[in-house]
Amino acid sequence: MKKKLLAAVLAFLCCIQSEISIPVFAGETEISVQSICNQIADAIPPSVQLYTITCDEEQNLISVVVNTGSQAHYENVKSNMMEYCQQENLTDGVTYQFFLKFDGEILPELPEEEKNALISAALQTEKYLGELAGADYAYRVFYDYFHNSLTVMCASTKIKELMEAYCEEQGFSEKYTIDYHLVYQMDENLVMSITEAAKQIQAFMESNGYEGFVSRNHYGSIFNVTGMSIAVTAYTKEDIDRIKNYCQEQGFLELCDFEFRIVKKPDPEEIFPTDAAVEIKAGDLNLDDKLNILDVIILNKAILGKEKLNSAQELAADANKDEKIDASDSLTIMKMIVGLTE
Repeated sequence: MKKKLLAAVLAFLCCIQSEISIPVFAGETEISVQSICNQIADAIPPSVQLYTITCDEEQNLISVVVNTGSQAHYENVKSNMMEYCQQENLTDGVTYQFFLKFDGEILPELPEEEKNALISAALQTEKYLGELAGADYAYRVFYDYFHNSLTVMCASTKIKELMEAYCEEQGFSEKYTIDYHLVYQMDENLVMSITEAAKQIQAFMESNGYEGFVSRNHYGSIFNVTGMSIAVTAYTKEDIDRIKNYCQEQGFLELCDFEFRIVKKPDPEEIFPTDAAVEIKAGDLNLDDKLNILDVIILNKAILGKEKLNSAQELAADANKDEKIDASDSLTIMKMIVGLTE
């Protein structure tokens, strides 16, 4: 027994000295890191998730670069990939590292301790901002853990000045890059008109058998002046032309910006099913039947106009059921995550 143990130790030391990589095992089967990369790419196609995957056989290292520049998309790719690898027992002996490609630059995320400190600073800042803004929904604080930065959305110049002073006092201004943006709340009557117009267009489509959906956005800002809009999506040019004529006859085109889109009819078995195919849970924007920070990130990006929601995601986004999609829904989802509300 002692001789066998000694032989095993010597063999291990020889591997280290000669820099021979130690084999990776999935269950009882020895596989290469390149094989793992190929298996991941087959299960989570890069053409769909928009990432690049490479490996270092000597260090048993797999590197993933998410190519869209979106923090929400990065989180989605990382979560999906690591969940898959754990299910398939592809994590033992392998190191995974993730990067975000932004404006041609490949960025690592902050170390966990710094990342948590940034998120904590964002939550603290947003709590104070909420106290200043009161019932005004046009406020929010976003964090970016690739650039170590915060974005503070303020409802007035006065609130912006107070927030600058607060962040200076807390030491956040020295520690993080902070951008302050003025946002404004839309006229409530116009919001109601846009909401009603969207409902009527959807009813017109359903009554005439035109397949598709209608989405609306009534959140605007000084850097996103086209935020007040209605988007109509259908599957044929003929249907879009008829819907456009209806909107013109009803005077809807004068209310706000319109976008008419023709898309390929979705497969019911695709990753994001149509509304009729699944039960939509409030707050579950990535439709994975869970509530977590990924859902909040997707909603925040949509509010800022950096991502578009499909019809199923829009239903999930209206977490407080007030027929608006805004920062109050984001706050509601956060409360749902920590168990403060159902």
